[in-house]
Amino acid sequence: MIKQKKYSPLIVDSIPATLQDGILYVCLKHKIVSHLCACGCGHRIDTPIDPDEWRITYDGETVSLWPSIGNYDIPCRSHYFITNSVAVPVGKEQYLKKKKKKRWWLFYLW
Repeated sequence: MIKQKKYSPLIVDSIPATLQDGILYVCLKHKIVSHLCACGCGHRIDTPIDPDEWRITYDGETVSLWPSIGNYDIPCRSHYFITNSVAVPVGKEQYLKKKKKKRWWLFYLW
């Protein structure tokens, strides 16, 4: 369940060792965006900015990341978009459809 929904973007030269809740750290120099998980579990989420992975949009006030952030390697397993600096949860049914499609693709390859 997402507890922290709104983020304040902060442009930095380097990502600090300790992150604060509600801050979306944007480091263009190192092409990375970092924040604490939107569910409130406290896990640090580092998102590499690369046209082949995630893209960032900054309008001078808010930040959007594309595609969604799926934290399936941490216990909370949260999945959300960050759109206009707001974490928007992705429904469980969308994850299951994505997972099912991926399994089918792997089956097809074998």
